[in-house]
Amino acid sequence: MDTTQMNVRMDASLKRAGDAVISELGYTPSRVVRALWEYVSLQARVPRALEHVLNQGGLDSAFASPGATAHDRGASLVADFYKGIGVSEPPRPAPEYETLRDDWAQDKLEEWGLS
Repeated sequence: MDTTQMNVRMDASLKRAGDAVISELGYTPSRVVRALWEYVSLQARVPRALEHVLNQGGLDSAFASPGATAHDRGASLVADFYKGIGVSEPPRPAPEYETLRDDWAQDKLEEWGLS
């Protein structure tokens, strides 16, 4: 296999944060970049999750915040997903099963005129 080397410039803190998450997920930066290039070459487009970032010229403030945790970044991606498809994001934390069941039962009783 003929290989080549790529050089990319980015903010040092972004690289440290990205490297930490990539390592936490069990990958290397090289493997992630190769996977992106393979995806783009096979699909002839960038992954949808990156389209927003590329079209806006950067990440939103919650995602790019230097102190953002993996949870913060994940929550930001989920919020962007819901916004992108035009659906209201479910409330956090999600209601308990019993609450949902009781609300559904109350709705049915009202629908049937028994409440």
